[in-house]
Amino acid sequence: MHKSKLKLLKITEANEFVRTMYDNAPIGINVFDESYKFIDFNNHIVRMLGGPEHRYYNFIEEFSPEYQPDGKKSEEKALEVFKRTLNGETQVFEWTLIATSGEIIPCEVTTVPAKHNGKNIGLSYVYDLRHVHEMESRINKLELELVESKISIMLSQIKPHFLYNSLIVIRELCLIDPKAASETVDEFSIYLRGNLDSLSINAPIAFDKELKHVKIYLSLEKKRFEERLNVVYDIKTHEFCIPALTLQLIVENAVLHGLTKREEGGTVSIRTEENETDILITVSDDGVGFDLSKLSSDHRHVGLRNVRDRLSVMCNGKLDIQSEPGVGTTVIIRIPKGD
Repeated sequence: MHKSKLKLLKITEANEFVRTMYDNAPIGINVFDESYKFIDFNNHIVRMLGGPEHRYYNFIEEFSPEYQPDGKKSEEKALEVFKRTLNGETQVFEWTLIATSGEIIPCEVTTVPAKHNGKNIGLSYVYDLRHVHEMESRINKLELELVESKISIMLSQIKPHFLYNSLIVIRELCLIDPKAASETVDEFSIYLRGNLDSLSINAPIAFDKELKHVKIYLSLEKKRFEERLNVVYDIKTHEFCIPALTLQLIVENAVLHGLTKREEGGTVSIRTEENETDILITVSDDGVGFDLSKLSSDHRHVGLRNVRDRLSVMCNGKLDIQSEPGVGTTVIIRIPKGD
């Protein structure tokens, strides 16, 4: 075979091999030229978006919404990307596509400059992020289920103790003050119903509802500990949401593991306020305090650890704890505004 024909055959085979890799790549690939027009695309793009192939030469107009995630119009952003890529820049950015079926497809696009036959061209690699978003959603769901299961286990551990003591108080009131006993039974039933309802709620609830639940709990404990338990409320803001039972568990921790461990008891204070960025909820007590280095291992503080998990998962909130043995404990919840 003549050398020139052999060379042409090898070039043809090489081109076919490159085209095969191009069309079977597991990501979308587009090619655009110096006139900012798409001149080629691979099979993955066609499978991802559907529809007749002639539409892909008008890729931006045919398969993009009016605006992109950064707020820019699709045509204006595309023109900016074309210019910068053809000037030699590599870019990575988010882009939203709309398939022929109407499905919204979130993507990450990487554009790189290249040369072909002495001319500048741009290559865009389109990564379909739908499976990534689905995986993130599954992970978040599993994390929330794990946190909820921890909370349920914790509640099952502390309920019998509280139930037993509350029933003892009610029994004693029946002998000395039947009217007070009747009122306490009503409070006790409301408290139990609130706990049971909260276990089935997987979204933050109104703070006022959580605070009402806490007040009922403290009223029941006040009947038990009398003058050994004092409560101070300083509620400066209340129009926000919080995961159910978070404030309740912090207050319960302050009473059971802080104040009532002192013979003379003490005071638990609940304060809410806000600044430019956060809602702040502060629960402080002048109880026995504890060594913060033992927080992760001490079973008595499992409620605080679980509250921190729930705040993080459900509302991007944070929990700060300050405690000093013999002085008391302060717990601060920070919930970003708008979350």
